Amino acid sequence: MSVFRIHNITLIVSLLTSISFFSQENRETVKDTIKTENVTVIKTFNPTINDAFKIETQISDDGGERENKEVSAFRIQSVPVASTFVPKKAKSKKVKKERKQLPPQNYALLAAGNFGNVEAEAFVSYPVNRDATFSALLLHQSSQGGINEVRVDDFYYDTGLQLTYTKQDRKTPWEVYFEAQHQLYNWYGIPSDFVLSNQQLSAIDPSHNYIDLNVGGTVHFDSDVFKNIQSQLRYFFDDQESNEVNFIANADIDFKVRDYDVKLPVVLDVLSGSFNQEEFLLKTDYQIINFGVKPSIDLTYNDIDFKLGASAFISSDTENSETNFFVYPNILATYQLKDYGVSLYGGLSGELKQNTYHTASELNPFVAPLLGISPTSQQFNFYIGAQGTLTSQLGYELKASYISENDKPLFQNLQSISNTTEQANFGFNNSFNYVYADVKTGNLEGSLKYSFDNALELSLTANFFTYSTSGTDEAWNLPQVSTTLSGSYKFNDKLSFDTNIFFVGARKDFDAFKNTIANVDAIFDINIGANYNITKNWNAFIKGKNITNQNYERWLNYPVQSAQGLVGVRYLFK
Repeated sequence: MSVFRIHNITLIVSLLTSISFFSQENRETVKDTIKTENVTVIKTFNPTINDAFKIETQISDDGGERENKEVSAFRIQSVPVASTFVPKKAKSKKVKKERKQLPPQNYALLAAGNFGNVEAEAFVSYPVNRDATFSALLLHQSSQGGINEVRVDDFYYDTGLQLTYTKQDRKTPWEVYFEAQHQLYNWYGIPSDFVLSNQQLSAIDPSHNYIDLNVGGTVHFDSDVFKNIQSQLRYFFDDQESNEVNFIANADIDFKVRDYDVKLPVVLDVLSGSFNQEEFLLKTDYQIINFGVKPSIDLTYNDIDFKLGASAFISSDTENSETNFFVYPNILATYQLKDYGVSLYGGLSGELKQNTYHTASELNPFVAPLLGISPTSQQFNFYIGAQGTLTSQLGYELKASYISENDKPLFQNLQSISNTTEQANFGFNNSFNYVYADVKTGNLEGSLKYSFDNALELSLTANFFTYSTSGTDEAWNLPQVSTTLSGSYKFNDKLSFDTNIFFVGARKDFDAFKNTIANVDAIFDINIGANYNITKNWNAFIKGKNITNQNYERWLNYPVQSAQGLVGVRYLFK
């Protein structure tokens, strides 16, 4: 079944079929660009539409001991909203991405703006019986493009469907889901001084499609030993003859040894895929199996809570007949200064990370379909921190960490690719490759959260990084500073406002066309929005994106859209 047929099937199922056709209808007359807004949705339908080209600040959760890598859930990543900060006992941050709770009410949303930008959502939940619920979520985002001085098409769209069935059984509650996503992007980042005739430009087909299909579920057990099992099977492929299958299974096992609580998370991650560019490169296959256990016990001594454990992984690269064994520390200590409302924590952890084509395309949708895929060994992550409150309305957290990683993938501009007669559509220095390096990262992170009378909420986070690399000259495309300011204000029961401001420092990339190191300018992006409740069921909203009209590049030679406006309505129904 072709990529385009799968996309059409998905749209026919939805109420928004016409929107996706609109996204393609005008693509020859206008050019796309990159969106600069974070859209809040319910599950994991990954953000590559909206967030692929705009900066999104990501607070590394490496500053804590990691739990099992949970099956990813269908989502478009949202900007974190500040909430009332209450000091609590410091806990290590879990790496798993929990599936967000679905909204309590059915709704449909439609919005449109300049550059031919369209956003649409629809959610329907149906109670099958007293204990079971079926829900469906449809998401669509698209743009007809229009970035200045782009030499080829730059339109994009992203459409996803999620179906979920939840059973709230008393002893063994469980959930199963199916997710499908179709994304289309263009490799439009051809350098301006790359000499091409009009005939050569018209012969380039820069579009590429990603299809993501995955099914999974979770079962919880009423048992003293087995707590839950999670699993997911993902099939990810593109229209460049690349494909990838990834199966992940996690099990949480708890038991007692004398008076000690022992936890034994188990993870199995099986990855198999191939890249096929026979006209330009040799076919590349990869098969990697990772199996790990993370035993730990909880102790308390002199009011200090400890988590003592280790992680052990076996990684088998069956394609290259290589097997490696890894052992990492997994230690966490927390101490409460109750009289001051402060919690202190520190720890030492490590893990084996599975890199995939799917993950790479989420972070950078302009990657070339010829990546080298291998896991990353995070040898250690040492961190200390403190969190607490300055007043009942103002909370804070400070954290410092030092991380050592072997074979960390870094994005780097890819050199030209051609055979004797033609070049690949991604071979005009307009795509990116993985460069693996040993990287040591120092990180100082601070955050403030303020809440006033349930009306005003503000959140500020700042990260400062230092890097030391071995195996490559620079920490390619990694910034030294990133900050995020998010806020919301409820004026009254009908009118509310929100804003998100991002700053990411300059990065370095290797310009393969000029054969020199290039500076990618810093990013400054302001997004604002307003929502007005017209009636109980209807509300209208407006969004302004990149309102300061910054002409920054998300990646080398990939500028984003200028100032954007979006107007929409949302209808709530039973």
